[in-house]
Amino acid sequence: MVAELYRGAIRMIRAWWNHDRIRVSPEEGKLLRTQPGDFLVVAGMPIEVVSRTVHEGPLGFDLQLQCREGSRIATLQIQLTLDGTVESIHCDDLKTGRIITPCDLDVWMRRRMV
Repeated sequence: MVAELYRGAIRMIRAWWNHDRIRVSPEEGKLLRTQPGDFLVVAGMPIEVVSRTVHEGPLGFDLQLQCREGSRIATLQIQLTLDGTVESIHCDDLKTGRIITPCDLDVWMRRRMV
């Protein structure tokens, strides 16, 4: 009986492991799960996410985050490929537009009820 449970568990793990799923880095995953109310630190400046929109295109997805720092507004345009990896991040920020990498961002998620 124990052997049957063990074999069943191994089959389930193999099926899960071999299933086609999106694989992204932890930094990208955290960025993609960002919701309104979360905080980002971009180049040392903390900003709050106030809205999130996703647009689907022929080459992938665009995630747009509207962010606020005090009374100023910034927009993060995150372009994703069809397999879910972050292709580029453009920050139309408080001073100038610039391209940044997921490593340049720190994400501080608010605690969510599960």
